[in-house]
Amino acid sequence: MPHFLTLHPFLRPTHPPPPTGVFNDQGVSDLGRLVYHVTLPALLFVNIISEVTVARLLVLWKLPAMALLHVSSGYLLAKCLTSFFRIRGIGNKAVTLSLMFGNVGSLAIAVIDTLCADEPLASEVGPACGLKGVEYISFYLITQTILMFTWAEEIVKDGKGDEEEDEDED
Repeated sequence: MPHFLTLHPFLRPTHPPPPTGVFNDQGVSDLGRLVYHVTLPALLFVNIISEVTVARLLVLWKLPAMALLHVSSGYLLAKCLTSFFRIRGIGNKAVTLSLMFGNVGSLAIAVIDTLCADEPLASEVGPACGLKGVEYISFYLITQTILMFTWAEEIVKDGKGDEEEDEDED
């Protein structure tokens, strides 16, 4: 037994290091950008382009307007709440972005597809239920996505509130 303990470090097989994954952190970040900046908008436009007519636009214009109203009111509500509760720095940004943009994204498309397969929507709206639902959701999400990658990115990049949090901690 003592010989085994002495020779053990020399007898153990050498194994290659375990794999660390296919993508590093930068690769994952780049894939995320690809999905949100290219594939999600492409999916939304493909879902609605076949149904867009002038008559439909007269009905659908309300959805981007409501998305803009939703995001703007979330911003104003966040400013009021973060001022009242004196939330500063990264907490201010988190509250603001959470109230401006819900964390559901295109989940509504899956929900409407499921609802359109069941009664009463299946019989009352008919076979076009899913397509119309996706069209409505897509018009809303297109506006929300544009605002998310313009206004929200500016809020995240803005370093103005970050210094206040550092000063409070000292």
